[in-house]
Amino acid sequence: MGETPKRAKRNRLSIAEYDHFAKDGFFVYYDPNDIAIAAECFALSAVSYPPDTSLDLSYSDLIAWLKSRDPNLALEPDGGFRSDALGVAGARKGEDDEVESLLFYRPNYYEDSTRWMRERRAARQ
Repeated sequence: MGETPKRAKRNRLSIAEYDHFAKDGFFVYYDPNDIAIAAECFALSAVSYPPDTSLDLSYSDLIAWLKSRDPNLALEPDGGFRSDALGVAGARKGEDDEVESLLFYRPNYYEDSTRWMRERRAARQ
């Protein structure tokens, strides 16, 4: 990435740390065993989906592209979206036709994260 990331936790309830590459607007999230489970980008100009599709698209074009590959794409009223089939989630930037960020995640990312949070809470009680 060309820089040393800042290692941190979002808050005391976080399940694990993350690396933040500030120059590139890029985060890597880890599980409790320090294994990468997701990556999030805010600067989309260099983001592509294998093999060679640029994802630097307007929000509406990105949603159309995702729906063409995953008819079960979940869309939230606030503009959030998630495709477990493709391992990608994101959000609309305000009311604009822009994408705020994209999160690329491994299978079962959301289910595992929920389980780890539940286990962490139980261990504190």
